[in-house]
Amino acid sequence: MAGTDDSAFSTAWGEPIHPDTVSSLMTTLINTHNDQQSEPLPHALLHDLRHVHATTLLLAGVPVHLVAARLGHADPSITLRVYAHVISDQLTEAADIFARAVAATTKVPLLARVLAIEPLPEAERGSDLGALGGTRNPQPSDP
Repeated sequence: MAGTDDSAFSTAWGEPIHPDTVSSLMTTLINTHNDQQSEPLPHALLHDLRHVHATTLLLAGVPVHLVAARLGHADPSITLRVYAHVISDQLTEAADIFARAVAATTKVPLLARVLAIEPLPEAERGSDLGALGGTRNPQPSDP
């Protein structure tokens, strides 16, 4: 029955379009664009648009569970695994924002000094504290 499946692309009358047809259209669209523009687009697969979509949403701050739902992932952990590099960049940015906020606040100068003593190397930032710019050996008694 037409229009009852979850196809991403369908004909005007509701029949699903074969994925190869849509994928070949992507190449045709890119070639047409490149023939008419001075700045050519790189070769891309239709599936690449899915990754662009997800990455753009994550970089815009859309929560992972909502991105997972848009992608059709049954579990957000799938999205976390596939887009870990994007989320890692966001953790670094969050740590920088936190450090600037702490440094700008006069009410907690000791905390700002403790956080600045010995930041964890990138490879060791596995815990929440490390990911947020935590320290390995805080020394609050230092001046």
